[in-house]
Amino acid sequence: MRGKKVPQGLIVYDGPSMLTGDPILGIITTKTRNPKTGRRMMQLWIVPKGVHPVKAIKTGQDRAVCGNCPLRGWTRDGRRQRRRCYVNPLGPGAVYSAYRRRRYRKATPILVWRVLSRAGVALRLGAWGDPAALPRDLVATLTAFVTRWTGYTHQWREIDPAWSRYVMASADSAEDRAAARALGYRCFRVRRAADPVLAGEVTCPAAAEAGKRTTCDRCGLCAGNAGRWQGLKDVVLQAHGAARRFFELTPVLA
Repeated sequence: MRGKKVPQGLIVYDGPSMLTGDPILGIITTKTRNPKTGRRMMQLWIVPKGVHPVKAIKTGQDRAVCGNCPLRGWTRDGRRQRRRCYVNPLGPGAVYSAYRRRRYRKATPILVWRVLSRAGVALRLGAWGDPAALPRDLVATLTAFVTRWTGYTHQWREIDPAWSRYVMASADSAEDRAAARALGYRCFRVRRAADPVLAGEVTCPAAAEAGKRTTCDRCGLCAGNAGRWQGLKDVVLQAHGAARRFFELTPVLA
């Protein structure tokens, strides 16, 4: 967008969740302070439309955007459990509040192209929320506009394996990894401190345990099987964030 101010955020989706049918939003924020992802990586937030994310997490309404992710505070049959998600709810909460204050523009296809197709721009599919909650055609369009992207799904057992082109399967165990690879996915596995890095895996090069050698906007490893990423190694990362100690102490159940 040469000579024009880049919008603070773009509403790229306003419609039903592909996971539950509930109304959700897809919002791209164009600036970030996340040192791991890097300054050139825009963030796609997938949030419920009619409820604040903090409330949605407490009531189980986050299923509309997180599906049956085993790191939620709810099991797939609706029972409460310890939340293990590393995302601080204040992040999507701030995005939702800005949406309610009408800080973001409803995007047209040409505006999305102008914002995302600038040199070096990368996109994080799901700063919060699972990309599979969105139409796959939309994700295909967004990834076609950017230089690099990252994307992860915990829904790999249930969705069309065609998603493997755009996203990594989120694996919480060696068994998960084997099952996801059998479906055609590359994997991003979270491991406990005592677990080894497995054959065919590489430690996330943007992580502290790998010396922070790069940032996500310059790396490109976590982009599924699309194009030049096909056949690359899986990525592994030691559990981190606010929920790290719960991940270490208790098993993650699908």
